[in-house]
Amino acid sequence: MTYGFQGIDLFGATPSTPENMTNMEAFLDEWRRAINLESSTSRLILTMAGYYSPVLDSMTYPVDSIRKNLDWVHLRSYD
Repeated sequence: MTYGFQGIDLFGATPSTPENMTNMEAFLDEWRRAINLESSTSRLILTMAGYYSPVLDSMTYPVDSIRKNLDWVHLRSYD
């Protein structure tokens, strides 16, 4: 570990439009690809906070991209 940490947590990113939800999918794909290229000796853990349901305000989280690119999701389940 070059910088003394083992991962990165994306917190507070709540997409507010369908376009942002689509952009989130592209971001997660690019983020994982870049992290894999940068950390050749040990793989960084990527996590994010997300809504307790895959649907938020009639928009659907990019579940396949989340499943493929993240190691952990913190579920927010409060009102």
